[in-house]
Amino acid sequence: IEEILSIEEEVKRLKNFELYLKSGKIPPPGTKIFSWPSEGTIVTQGYGRTAFARSGRGGYTFHNGIDIGGSVGTPILAAAPGKIIGKNTSACPNNGGLRNFGCEGGWGNWIAIQHEGNLVSLYAHMAKPAWLSVGSVVEAGQHIGFMGSSGNVTGTHLHFSVYTEFFLVPKGYPGYNPEGTLNPLLYL
Repeated sequence: IEEILSIEEEVKRLKNFELYLKSGKIPPPGTKIFSWPSEGTIVTQGYGRTAFARSGRGGYTFHNGIDIGGSVGTPILAAAPGKIIGKNTSACPNNGGLRNFGCEGGWGNWIAIQHEGNLVSLYAHMAKPAWLSVGSVVEAGQHIGFMGSSGNVTGTHLHFSVYTEFFLVPKGYPGYNPEGTLNPLLYL
């Protein structure tokens, strides 16, 4: 992940983004602006400096979202209305979660949705994102994909991040950017 973070810092420094969004005013914690992005609400890893993050096993020290457990094929739902601003649907097999970030920066198959105020939600490690294309408008609760284990993972789950500063690096995948994220649990 050190290499990815280095690339991201260079992208930020040079402002060499494929896409860059920064949110406006951020609602106060406890404001329920998002709904749960899957019917299962079992959080298997929280936000921040979790025990797993501190262990270094995943290749990062700060978890920039939450992981929601489930089985392969569990529907993933848009957490709020918005517009799809990026996605990956290439073949991204589970690489065992062992610091291999080659597939879309470790995100695997993913969808990013821009919401009111330029907040962006990211849904990663999908088995298969929905048939919706970039630019499609989605409603809260709309089916956008299926839970899986693509990218840098140790098992099936949905990684759900909320970005206040979102960018796509030149290769087209979302930046890790932990300082530009919110704890989703504070807004669900």
